[in-house]
Amino acid sequence: LAEPIEFNTKQKPIKLPKTDLEKNDDVTTVAWGSTGFKENVHDDLQKLKAQVMLAKDCQIYHTFMRIHSQEFCTFIKVGTGACNGDSGSGIIRNSDNTLVGLISGGMPCARGYPDVYTTIYPYKSWIEEIMSK
Repeated sequence: LAEPIEFNTKQKPIKLPKTDLEKNDDVTTVAWGSTGFKENVHDDLQKLKAQVMLAKDCQIYHTFMRIHSQEFCTFIKVGTGACNGDSGSGIIRNSDNTLVGLISGGMPCARGYPDVYTTIYPYKSWIEEIMSK
């Protein structure tokens, strides 16, 4: 970063996971994205609680794209999920408050397909190496 991050009551560091995700782990994502396909991004931070769906289970729904082993999904119901402007937002595992993933793809705006996330755990060593510089 060009300038160091100043932590305060609203900006705090987050822990990285010590273990990989497991099926049905409870997770929470927060994002500023829109709440509908042709709507603008939100002024209010949106929050969504879900459970982890592993890549092999998610692949059954996403026949039009490949879900890699370093990815996982969440799905609640049609009309509830990630939308435009949410990509790159984090998802936290509730049991240990660690950053376990980043929204990376899928069919936008909760059209009935699981949301796809990149898993943090396989990249943890690389992230820690970059952060130590």
